[in-house]
Amino acid sequence: MTGHGRGEARLGNLRVVVEVLSVNRRQADIAISLPREATALEPLVREETLSRVSRGRLDVAVSFGRGANGASELDARAAARWASVLRALGRKLRLSGEPSLDLLLRCPGVLAPAAAADPVRAWPTVRKALRRALAALLGMRAREGRRLRADLLRRLAQFEAKLREVAREAPRHAVRHRARILDRLKKTGLPEAERDGRVLREVALMVEKTDLAEEITRLRSHFVEFRRHCRARGAVGRTLDFLCQELAREVNTLAAKSDAADATHRAVAMKDELERIREQVQNVE
Repeated sequence: MTGHGRGEARLGNLRVVVEVLSVNRRQADIAISLPREATALEPLVREETLSRVSRGRLDVAVSFGRGANGASELDARAAARWASVLRALGRKLRLSGEPSLDLLLRCPGVLAPAAAADPVRAWPTVRKALRRALAALLGMRAREGRRLRADLLRRLAQFEAKLREVAREAPRHAVRHRARILDRLKKTGLPEAERDGRVLREVALMVEKTDLAEEITRLRSHFVEFRRHCRARGAVGRTLDFLCQELAREVNTLAAKSDAADATHRAVAMKDELERIREQVQNVE
């Protein structure tokens, strides 16, 4: 499922920004970008991400900043030392007034380059920003999921309508199949086949093998489970994918058993609809 999330957190002068971007993929595939000084956090970022997301290609970018300009930080002790030195110099030169803030900020060491982040100290802040980014991402994916669910249920209803047509024809299919077998027996020189109990038992077994009731019942059961999981909370993508495989298995068996043109056409239509469902299911978390 597609989505984007951004999170930010602070620890003193440290500012952490995390951005997460996801696109459709059947399995979870995570690419992580971290500042050089924080590469040790990659396993923790990966573990935290996988605890919330189980499918999709995810790009996780973590960036650090410090201070108002993100490049330097104030050393108050150095400023105090310079202020003392400047006051002493002022007294020696008999100058009036206090050292200005602008002058103190330009003294060496008062504004120092930002120190590299300590990964151990930074992790709680990174985790907080990451969780905020993942929450935003999952919110976007949830909205997409609701739209996907509506589409899946609509397609499932069309699938089910085709099955109802097959179910209505199933009893007549068995009668026609029995009649065709007996007709072929007569044409092969067994005109009394309908009066021979042994022949009739064999015919009954042949007709039973082409009975569609079992496949129809299992398909209806899978429909119930599919709808239940569509309305369930949590990750259901893999379960729906499994149900699609089982639906395909039953439809293939139903098509193989049916030798009537109209039933075969309906089975082909069900396969087409199922393929559209399977394509959408690949986008479900």
